[in-house]
Amino acid sequence: MKVLHVIFSLNTGGAETMLVDLLNEQAKTEVVELLIINNSVDPALIASIGPRIRVHFLNRVPGSANPLKVIRLNFLIYRINPEVIHFHNHNAIRLIRYKPRAKTFLTIHSINVPSDNLRRYSGLFSISNSVKKDIYARSAAHSTRIYNGVDFTRIAAKTGYEPGDPFRIVQVSRLDHTIKGQHTLIRSMHTLVHQLKLDFLRLDLIGEGSSRPYLADLVRQYGLEDQISFLGGKDRGYIYEHLKDYDLLVQPSVIEGFGLTVIEGIAAGLPVVVSNAEGPAEIARNFTGGWIFRRDNDSSLTEAIREVIRLYEARKIETICRVNRLTALQKFTVQGTARNYLQHYIS
Repeated sequence: MKVLHVIFSLNTGGAETMLVDLLNEQAKTEVVELLIINNSVDPALIASIGPRIRVHFLNRVPGSANPLKVIRLNFLIYRINPEVIHFHNHNAIRLIRYKPRAKTFLTIHSINVPSDNLRRYSGLFSISNSVKKDIYARSAAHSTRIYNGVDFTRIAAKTGYEPGDPFRIVQVSRLDHTIKGQHTLIRSMHTLVHQLKLDFLRLDLIGEGSSRPYLADLVRQYGLEDQISFLGGKDRGYIYEHLKDYDLLVQPSVIEGFGLTVIEGIAAGLPVVVSNAEGPAEIARNFTGGWIFRRDNDSSLTEAIREVIRLYEARKIETICRVNRLTALQKFTVQGTARNYLQHYIS
């Protein structure tokens, strides 16, 4: 089967990193190509795409109405002649000016995606039940839920679970506090360090984004410069190697359709605390001790972190984390994700 994946941009993000893993997995059995419409790409992500996958760069300026780019896009699709075109942005299909023979599919990667183009596709996929319900509630469009997955073989697993000083917490995502909720975690750290006197806590924020100045100022206001570090953006090789060095991963999202970082943390053998945002909470409910706090509520987050620390001190956390990792291996592998997509392409 020849499968063409189409995406506007390929920068570091959950949907983009998941797509690269999916490409590499599908290419083991199928002919797979990728078309990137805009001139916005992350070289590290491009470098991680396997040699069997042909990548086409349209190099359109984002938002451009240049008709030559649209013509070239349609010519590329005509020349590739795929059996399946798998889109990863809801409105990319509007650029198709002829009806290809291929089946067209869309993966919906988040909640609140506009619904005006959904009827144009042969089929729809949602990355979680939360996304599936959101789409149906707003458009009555049916979609198939296929969970994202990770490549467990690439993620180094934690081996020691002794209560540490420092106790190291990590949060991985773009720095956009209105969506990812880092401000809630910083406020919780203020309570834990300055009010509860847990000054052995350390937090690393991995990622870049528009909220960095705001979050850095918040850290200074709360006097947490010695406890909180901004590590900047890191590639997946770095993250997959170093997650095991932490004692806890926190995902404080305000809005989130899935939360691939949650699975990556569990794959590394970490306890994971998540907000009750749609996707992360849905994932956490699959696991023993899936610690869920009320989004944008630092008191609720503080109590969840304290519970994890108590389990470390009681020498109970290792068993929980190892059971969770085994559960994730059954439900959230990229191999399973790729297999499910291929089965639905032909169903």
